[in-house]
Amino acid sequence: MRIGNKKIAIKNLQLESRLCECCGGNGLELLWSGQSNIKTRYHIYAFPAHLVICRRCGFCFNSPCPTQESLNQFYAEEIPFYRGQPLPYSIESRQEILKGYYSKNSNLVDVGGNNSQEFHSKLAPYFKSVKNIELNEKCPSDVRSLRKLDKKVDVITQYDVLEHISGVRDFLTTCYNVLSDRGIMIIEVPDVRLYPRNLMMFSVVHVNHFSVTTLATIAKSIGFKLIRVSHSECSRPLGFVSVYEKNIPAPPPKNYTDYFEYLDTLSCIQGGIKQINNFLAQIELLKTKIIKLGLESKKITLWCVTDFMRLLLDDFKLPKTAIVIDSDSEKANSLEEKNIRVFSPPNKLEHIKNSALLVIFSPRNKTNILEWIHQKTGKRFGERNTETVGCGLFGEPLQV
Repeated sequence: MRIGNKKIAIKNLQLESRLCECCGGNGLELLWSGQSNIKTRYHIYAFPAHLVICRRCGFCFNSPCPTQESLNQFYAEEIPFYRGQPLPYSIESRQEILKGYYSKNSNLVDVGGNNSQEFHSKLAPYFKSVKNIELNEKCPSDVRSLRKLDKKVDVITQYDVLEHISGVRDFLTTCYNVLSDRGIMIIEVPDVRLYPRNLMMFSVVHVNHFSVTTLATIAKSIGFKLIRVSHSECSRPLGFVSVYEKNIPAPPPKNYTDYFEYLDTLSCIQGGIKQINNFLAQIELLKTKIIKLGLESKKITLWCVTDFMRLLLDDFKLPKTAIVIDSDSEKANSLEEKNIRVFSPPNKLEHIKNSALLVIFSPRNKTNILEWIHQKTGKRFGERNTETVGCGLFGEPLQV
């Protein structure tokens, strides 16, 4: 794709087929397929999703799936999260779970934390050392891989990481090997049981979809003992947190089956598909509304460059009266392939104030955005002139 004299490269990720990592089965049923074009700092990646369910144990995952090598390159180039934005998780909830494992003689390693300096600074007084492992080249990282650690680890934390990894067993085996005897591993992941209430399935970069049962089964076969699980103490509202202790390795279960897990998970995925279909219908209605306001020469403000916005902009041209806003300076050129300029909010106060429609593409930031607009312009946007894109049937925003 070329814009003026600048070429934007579109890359395809290398794919590979997977067996079920929970039971080893190959009786897989395709439930849903999709694809999104996701922009990193250097490329646009065509990111496919082929969601399957294992008919023997109910584990859901993508197959074929991008190879781990391809995923590593993708995440190394990704635009960093949370820079200059409110955190989408509760540091206090993470600390509450960790309190039982505080020790000035222990070291903690956080995997895939992105910009987690605030969280790590809160932990520093309670551990001998706190290290970050992050693939993203724009984020601080002590090392880029667990395998490069020079000594055993007492506590490993991974928040919303495992759903992005194509080789779950390999990754958890590495965690097991670097942990000290009776070391602790804390995992947070989205909960497939909640998919009928949110748009989590819209995120094609999630290549695994866990329940408490499927995650615990995989971890147990590697040698982890589940010692605690909680939904209410999860630092994000749409998942669960589980605590594992390094234990004696157990052999993978032979001929493991869980038909009830299969039926329950299947119903949750079907509920998630219904949410996506409703969401796509909302996008089409929003396009119609934007076209109408454009024909009436009324100003429109689209706020936050997210995958939701990109879906709206696919095969859709904004009217000249519409502008795109994002407070993250990293996203200034994120829509250049569509010849759309992304403005900083302070530079477009007059347009925002006079807009007949405000479209917010980051539901979790809605309150902060509306309050900022009121403080800077004196205007209050209400339900009639505000559209929030990305909420499920029950109002929960997507968390990624």
